[in-house]
Amino acid sequence: KYNVKAMRKTIVTIILALAAVGNLYAQHEKRNPWDVFITPKVGANYSNFVSLDGQYKLGVVGGVNIEVFLLPKLAFDTELSFAHQGAHAYTNPKTQQTNDMRLDYLNTDYLFRWYPFDGLRNFNIFTGVNTGYIISASVNGEKVKREVKKGTVSIPVGLGYDFGPVSVDAKFQYALTKVARTEIAKKNLGDARVMAFWLTLGYKIQVF
Repeated sequence: KYNVKAMRKTIVTIILALAAVGNLYAQHEKRNPWDVFITPKVGANYSNFVSLDGQYKLGVVGGVNIEVFLLPKLAFDTELSFAHQGAHAYTNPKTQQTNDMRLDYLNTDYLFRWYPFDGLRNFNIFTGVNTGYIISASVNGEKVKREVKKGTVSIPVGLGYDFGPVSVDAKFQYALTKVARTEIAKKNLGDARVMAFWLTLGYKIQVF
């Protein structure tokens, strides 16, 4: 089952462990306003339907992030990414049938990223808004794209750390939008929303 508390603990544990090791050799460069970085990234996410009795699904993610510093400790990010999400073995609330659902999304993130510590300049905290556009959807192998909502809105909250040019992000993403659009989908999914934990690795390139 999807365990929100466990995912939150995982985010904190991973980032703090990486920061403890990476702090020995990571660069501590001071950022300036209007510094711009581009970061291609890849990774994985664990997702599930928060309101249904299902099992989490492991999916791939990948994309590119553009980070613009507004202040030495504050940046604004725009990120475009692909994510494979869904849930294994969730139970239909009406029929009690067990199903497997796969959802592929094209996501856009708008994030504020804060670097709070002078002594640990490469550590950051971020949050903002995520919007997703459905690319494909299937239940037990049957295409159901027309049955789900075309767009989603989510709130991502995460932590990051830069090991020189190598960037690690871990985030928890809470969906505000229900998956089902039609009455048929609502019978299968009820009020299901997608929640996911993401872990990505990127390579940060300064362009300005």
